[in-house]
Amino acid sequence: RTAHALECMRRAVNIARDKLGAMHPTTATALLNLAVVAQGEERFEQAERLLRQALTIMKHTVGERHANTALVLGTLAKTLQELARHHEAAEMFAASVDITMETSG
Repeated sequence: RTAHALECMRRAVNIARDKLGAMHPTTATALLNLAVVAQGEERFEQAERLLRQALTIMKHTVGERHANTALVLGTLAKTLQELARHHEAAEMFAASVDITMETSG
C-alpha cells in the first residue's frame, strides 16, 4: 500500500510541476505530502530532501511567516529528529511554533 501511495504522491508532484510550475505553493504541498509518505516508510533522508524543496518554495511564494511555511518547518523538524539531528530539529520546531502563534491570531 505504501508503495502505491508513494507512486501516487510522485505523480501528484509531477502534475503540479507540469501544470503550475516548480515554484508554486501547490507543488510545495505535493512535495510535503510525498515527504510524509516517505517518513511513514522510514525514508527520512528522502523526506528531508523533499521537505527542504517544499520549504524553499513556500518561503518564496507565500513568505517566511505563513502558516503553510510553519507546517513544512514542523514536518521537517520531525524528520530531523528521526535522523538524530536534535539541535537542528529543535530550531525548526521553535520557528514553526513561533510562526503558528503569530498567524493563528
